[in-house]
Amino acid sequence: TGVPLLVSQHEMAFQNKQIDAAVTFDPYSNSLKRLGGNVIFDSTMIPGEILDVLVVRKSLVLKKDNRLDSLIQGWFKSLNSIDESLLMCASLMAPRLQIQPSEVVDALELLKLHDIESNRDLLTTNKITDLMEKMKTFLIEKKIIEDVNLNEASTDLYLRTP
Repeated sequence: TGVPLLVSQHEMAFQNKQIDAAVTFDPYSNSLKRLGGNVIFDSTMIPGEILDVLVVRKSLVLKKDNRLDSLIQGWFKSLNSIDESLLMCASLMAPRLQIQPSEVVDALELLKLHDIESNRDLLTTNKITDLMEKMKTFLIEKKIIEDVNLNEASTDLYLRTP
């Protein structure tokens, strides 16, 4: 039976034996491992299949809202900072994540953080469309969703070089 929890509650629920398993991510998965948890599956087992995405309303994209542009450009600037000064960035992120900077570094090393060129490649070739179609087919087969139109589901409109 599923137990709805915030990720910040995973550790205590696991420790108190309220849950036997959790769908989670770093840094929270590390705390579960320290409590004796075992990873039975993670995204490194299916490289390129799971992507983090920014989802916004189509109307916001069509408005060409400056706030959206600022958010996206800020994201890519932060990726550049991580690339150039990993330890400094880890020390800035650690308090927010409530972990040690070394744990931030470990977590980041497990991620594929797509830079602007990689994002442009995903969005201007069939790579993202193929992934979306594959996921859509799976979700329809499992009766989680009904058929959806994926035309115009992604755009590279905001991917200008910072």
